[in-house]
Amino acid sequence: MGKPVLTDLEPLANLSEQEVLQLAGSLEHGSEHPLAAAIADAVASRHLEMLPLEQFEAQGKTAMLLGRGDHILEVIAVADTVRPEARQAVALLQRRGVRVIMLSGDNRTTAESIAHQVGIEEVTAEVRPADKAGTIKALQQAGQVVAMVGDGVNDAPALARAKEAGDIILIRNDVRLVVSAVGLSGATMGKIRQNLFWAFIYNGIGIPIAALGWLNPMIAGAAMALSSLSVILNSSLLRRYRAT
Repeated sequence: MGKPVLTDLEPLANLSEQEVLQLAGSLEHGSEHPLAAAIADAVASRHLEMLPLEQFEAQGKTAMLLGRGDHILEVIAVADTVRPEARQAVALLQRRGVRVIMLSGDNRTTAESIAHQVGIEEVTAEVRPADKAGTIKALQQAGQVVAMVGDGVNDAPALARAKEAGDIILIRNDVRLVVSAVGLSGATMGKIRQNLFWAFIYNGIGIPIAALGWLNPMIAGAAMALSSLSVILNSSLLRRYRAT
């Protein structure tokens, strides 16, 4: 059928099947995991009332139980942990004045847990790929300049909406390279402005002089070559750029 369903219940404690299912369903209620949905569906089909929860685990981890006979020996938690350099990367971006937002298809509990670990305060969770693109559009319509960083096909619509999809590809698994990319982009724009400024100065002075016939063609050609050389040398200074 392509969809997991509850097939068996075998209580090990002094509880009925209905009591066990009610407890399990209450714990799994609200989870998006397919196996959790199977239990929740079974509870709904039997019209059992959900029990209130307190102190529910909110760390985005998956818990497994180890037992012997009818005794629970241990609770084991597993999770997809964040990269060690992620928090530093976020901090460096924020230091540059970049507003960092997490867009995630995960449930809100998991997304907020990860965001807290890396220092991101704005989180939009439980969003589909198309919704991510909608978020990008809304930010742009609000006058924001948006860059989207993604790592999977689910991010394709939002990446395309960010207009610069695929222009920068990180080939090493180090998210701090995002900071370097942002800094290098800014430095490149700075060089472009410098080159345009001096080009306007050069043409603003040289063209009137040449129009009046006061400039020897050989000197004009040499000046033009010197102008191009200055642009190349100024641009080559970008090779010395180091992200901070």
